[in-house]
Amino acid sequence: MGAVCAAYNEMMGEWRISARQPDGTFWQGTLYVDEDAEARFEGQFTGFLKDLQVSNGEWSAQIIYNDEDTKYSLGGTLALETDTAECEIKAKSHITPTKRNCEKWILTKFDNAGVSEDGI
Repeated sequence: MGAVCAAYNEMMGEWRISARQPDGTFWQGTLYVDEDAEARFEGQFTGFLKDLQVSNGEWSAQIIYNDEDTKYSLGGTLALETDTAECEIKAKSHITPTKRNCEKWILTKFDNAGVSEDGI
């Protein structure tokens, strides 16, 4: 339980998602990480993160989109000093190509007022 708590402490809050899909299209959304609920994201696509882990500037999770059954793994970097994170989404099974395999996310943390700390 301690590792999960540590992950949520470092990632807790709201994060603006800018995502690029493999076909070059973009979508935006918000990732919500709350100690009382499973991490979830909303926007053009919705879903949740399971098994969120953060360690030494890297983060990972299992990602499940609400509109499909494929399970994906997420892995990337976290820069706490700038409240930014990046990751790449990969299908857990590489047998069947999927529309989200290799999707890339760039995240920027919002402050408590719902406005990013850089004023955007």
